[in-house]
Amino acid sequence: TEYKWKVTKDELLDGISKEFVTKGLFEAELKRVEMKLNFLIILMIIALTLMNPVMAEIIKGLLKL
Repeated sequence: TEYKWKVTKDELLDGISKEFVTKGLFEAELKRVEMKLNFLIILMIIALTLMNPVMAEIIKGLLKL
């Protein structure tokens, strides 16, 4: 009985550890999400800047030089 309990306990712990996200995997995923978020923020700032009529006139004026 004691042996069976030990084996069952180890199997349960292995199963639980495989189901949960490890700290390393979470940090790798978090860095990837942060990089995507930074890219989207920069893209949004560029888009809003270029869609601004005042900025469009400034760019148009610079391109005529």
